[in-house]
Amino acid sequence: MGLIAITSSAQVNLFEPMRKHAVYYEIFGPGLFFGSANYDFTYGFSAKHALRGRIGLAVYDGVFAVTSVNYSIGEKKHFGEIGLGGTTFYLLTGEEKPDFFIRPGYRFIGDKGLVVTAAIYVHSTKGSYKEDILFLPGVGVGYSF
Repeated sequence: MGLIAITSSAQVNLFEPMRKHAVYYEIFGPGLFFGSANYDFTYGFSAKHALRGRIGLAVYDGVFAVTSVNYSIGEKKHFGEIGLGGTTFYLLTGEEKPDFFIRPGYRFIGDKGLVVTAAIYVHSTKGSYKEDILFLPGVGVGYSF
């Protein structure tokens, strides 16, 4: 009896490395009407699970920072996300108004680095989800690397 072995010089990577960084512009969302410019960093737990940290800047009657932490689950190109975040809104008068949000969403990451995000932001404009809740859609387009 003989043993037949088939070998190949080509290697198949079943777990393609997750892109760790992304820069994108998101219209609406926490950046309101003019949107926000954002950077996020991904820490992948596995091929399907990741934690993403985000920081961004927006201008609307003042300048404010956008921050969030999102948990992602998905495969290859398609990810569902849920996150918590906030904005610190500095009015031109010098007044600071914090704002918090919950963010369920979707993220597409293309083979060549295209990133498309879509989310619904559930804002708490007075620090409590019992009063003055605002629902805003957000759509982002950018590049991952």
